[in-house]
Amino acid sequence: MKYRLVTSLPDALIVRKLRNGCAKFMTNYSAQIGVWQQIRWYWKKYRREQRAGIFRVYLFWDEKQNPVGYGALQLHDDQLLVTECVKGIWRGRGYGRAILSALIQIAQVERRTLAADIFATNQASIALHEHLGFQMVSTRVENNRELRTYILATNADRDT
Repeated sequence: MKYRLVTSLPDALIVRKLRNGCAKFMTNYSAQIGVWQQIRWYWKKYRREQRAGIFRVYLFWDEKQNPVGYGALQLHDDQLLVTECVKGIWRGRGYGRAILSALIQIAQVERRTLAADIFATNQASIALHEHLGFQMVSTRVENNRELRTYILATNADRDT
């Protein structure tokens, strides 16, 4: 599977479609995102934050150039908050593991800890993160739903 940093509006619009398919799993904003909302986000926020190294999105493709998902990294207090999404028809085929593994590699190169907020009901995501070494460090309730925070200290973090 190949991936690239989202640096164009067409890629951002592909991410919008993928993200809307994963909206019920989103922990910060679960509403559907419209085309104009995504365009505005791309031009007014994403490009600035991506250039500043604060936020970036990677688009993942299969061998036939079908977009299968995306991964996002947001810098917060020297940690990278990680979000990943796999298009519904591609779930259960190892793409989530490939996306999260790629994001882990990026964090290792940058020598940063990864953090993920996951709803307690999202057992597939919890299993994936735990399988790849994330450990739950806290729980809280938001909007009457249990939210768990998982941390992965990269090898670079453990060496210091």
